[in-house]
Amino acid sequence: MVGTLKLAQEHFSLGEYAESLRIAQSIVPRTKAEAAECSCLICEGLQYAGMAEDAVQRSIRELERDVSPIHAARYWQVIGRIHLEQLKREEAAEAFIKSQAHEAWSLITTHYNNGGFSGGSMFRSALQRLLSHVQG
Repeated sequence: MVGTLKLAQEHFSLGEYAESLRIAQSIVPRTKAEAAECSCLICEGLQYAGMAEDAVQRSIRELERDVSPIHAARYWQVIGRIHLEQLKREEAAEAFIKSQAHEAWSLITTHYNNGGFSGGSMFRSALQRLLSHVQG
């Protein structure tokens, strides 16, 4: 499993997004970390394939299934020159967070945006700031 995930990550880092997507979609993750990385690769692969709405819907399903935070932050991975209707995605994220008010969700007003950084690894400045914020 880990070898297959690494293979998908390698294809992604080489700019072979369709192959990375194909591999990531075939993986059956065994841990939450593997599931999160696969989901990330799949969403980014879908965006590169021009299927932004599918990526947004998948992200929403993942949030509904796995996340039950009290505070919710918005993190954006803008893919190079492709901005994928940034405003529409921001509005959708805010609307979803507001829809969870009954679960005591609240929006963190800090913006985390890694415009132009590779999504092939977890070492992205805005993502690291978000993780630091969450961890205290």
